[in-house]
Amino acid sequence: MAEFIGAIKSFNPTKGWGFVESAQTQKLYGKDIFVLKTALPGGHANTGDQVAFQVVQGDRGPQAAEVRLLSGGPPAYRPPPPPAQPGYFASGAPIPSVPMAGAYGGGSQYHGTVKSFNPTKGWGFLTSDAVLQMFGKDIFFMKSAVIGGYEPQQNQPVSFTVTDGDRGPQASNIQLQMQGAPPVHNAYGRAPAPMQAPRASPYGAPAVGHVIYSLPGMAPSAMGAPMVSPDQHFFGTVRSYNDEKGWGHVECEAAKKAFGKEIFLLRSALGEASPTMQAGTMLGFKVKMTAKGPQACDVAALPQGCIEYNGLPGSRYSGVVKSFNAEKGWGFVTSEEITNLFFGKDIFLRRQALDPNGPQPSVGDGAEFSIEVSDSGKLQAKDVFVGPANQGAGYGAVKGAGVTHNQFSPY
Repeated sequence: MAEFIGAIKSFNPTKGWGFVESAQTQKLYGKDIFVLKTALPGGHANTGDQVAFQVVQGDRGPQAAEVRLLSGGPPAYRPPPPPAQPGYFASGAPIPSVPMAGAYGGGSQYHGTVKSFNPTKGWGFLTSDAVLQMFGKDIFFMKSAVIGGYEPQQNQPVSFTVTDGDRGPQASNIQLQMQGAPPVHNAYGRAPAPMQAPRASPYGAPAVGHVIYSLPGMAPSAMGAPMVSPDQHFFGTVRSYNDEKGWGHVECEAAKKAFGKEIFLLRSALGEASPTMQAGTMLGFKVKMTAKGPQACDVAALPQGCIEYNGLPGSRYSGVVKSFNAEKGWGFVTSEEITNLFFGKDIFLRRQALDPNGPQPSVGDGAEFSIEVSDSGKLQAKDVFVGPANQGAGYGAVKGAGVTHNQFSPY
C-alpha cells in the first residue's frame, strides 16, 4: 500500500483524534486526513510532528493508518509513481477514494446540532463529531435548506445530508428536531428524506413540489403520519396564561396531534392581544419550531363564539358560494367578514354539510352556515343552507344557537 509523507496538523489527546496534512493526500482527496490515536505509535502525537502514513477507507472517509514518526526536518516531497491504470498505483495497490461530487458519503444522514445561525443573513453552521471526523470542520448551511422553512435555534438538534457546495461541503435536507427528542429514523435506520406535499387539496395543502416539514416522532410512512406546512393556521383556546411571567399554553387538538404536545405561548407573540389574554380566549395562530419545542406565532385573538369549538355552539354566518365542484363534492363559501376574521381565507364546503333535501350549490348562491374546526385543524362550513343570492341574508353574521357574533378584526 502506498505511503505518504506529512505532518500532524492537530491532535486532541482527550478525544483521541486529529488530522494529518500532506501535499500528496491533498491532491488526491482535497482535504486533510483524519487520524485516530490507535493509528499512532504510543497513541499520541504533537502538532508539527513529521510522519509517514498510509490511507485506508474508514467509516467516514479516508483515514490515516500505520503512522510512523519521522526524525529530523521535513523530508523532501516525493510524488507517488504514475498509476499503471486509472485508479491504481504502479505497485498495483488501489488508490483510496471517497465521493467528492454531489452528496458526500453517498447521501448519508448525519445528526448534530446548530452551532450558529444568523437570521438576518440567513446562514449558519452545523456541528457534530461525525462531520468533524469527516470534514475537519463545521458544516455551512443556508436557511433555504431547512425543511419547512422554520428558523433554527442555537444548539437545536438536527439531521441532515451533506452536498458539494460552491465553497465546499454544505448541509442540505435539514430536519429540525425538538430539544431532547431522539433522531427520527425509518425502518431502515435512516432519517427520513424530505417528503413532497401531495397535489393541492380543497383544504389548501401546498402545491406539488413544495417541501413540508416532517416532525420528530412523526416519520413519514404509508400510514399517513401528519405533515404540517409552516403556513398552516390552527385554531384553539388559551389553556393557561401567566400574565406576570408572560407565557402560557394553547389548547388545540389538531396542533397537539401534529406536534405531540400543547403549544407554548409567549407574550411576544401576542401583540395587542396580551392585555385581555386569559384562559378560554379563542386564538388563531401558526406554529414555529424552537429549541424548546413548538411555539405559537402570528397569534390573533378571535371573538368568542365565532366558531363551534369544544362542543360549544358558534355563530351563524351569511355569505355566498364562491365555488363548488359537483363531481368531487366540495367547494368554498365566503364573505367579506369571513376573510377579515380568518386571515383572508375562504371556508371549505363539503357536500356532507349540505341539507340533503336542499338544492345543489351553484357559484353565487347565497349560503347560511356555521363554522367548525376539522380533524386536520382547518375551518369548514357546517349545517349549510343555500338558496338564490337574493334570498341569502347579506354578508355578515346572524344570531344563532344563542350566540350573537359582532364584527371583530384579529388585526
